[in-house]
Amino acid sequence: MRRPRLPGLPLRENLTAIAIFMAAVLVAAMLARLAPIISSWVGSPGISIEQQRVSLLSCGAVSTPQGLLEVYALAYNNGTSGVEISGAYLYDSSGFEDASNTTQLYVPPRHYAPIVMYVMALNPYEPYRVAVFTASGYQASCQFTYSG
Repeated sequence: MRRPRLPGLPLRENLTAIAIFMAAVLVAAMLARLAPIISSWVGSPGISIEQQRVSLLSCGAVSTPQGLLEVYALAYNNGTSGVEISGAYLYDSSGFEDASNTTQLYVPPRHYAPIVMYVMALNPYEPYRVAVFTASGYQASCQFTYSG
């Protein structure tokens, strides 16, 4: 008994269709990889990475009435467009993360924004670093020493 022949494209057209599909995938991958470069040449309507700048003007820690320590940082957007802060982290002198605040925060251009994290305790006279990351990957940090 013979197997019935399946309807479809002959072998040559089938290989051509596969080659065209692979070429389309390759072109799409190249465009995705080159999109930031192309948008910098053409100009994009969104927030550009160069404008997503934030500076930490001061940081430190103070005791709260509840017995916790409030770690604060004052962020300033010195860019020409709004900045989305995606997270703030507290690191000790060994580089370990002690606290974090991943609440997304929008800071308009030329404005300040307080960032707050709470911890149970800090080692006195040890340097700590607060790092802030924007949604575009820009990072700013400041360092303080908790004196108790």
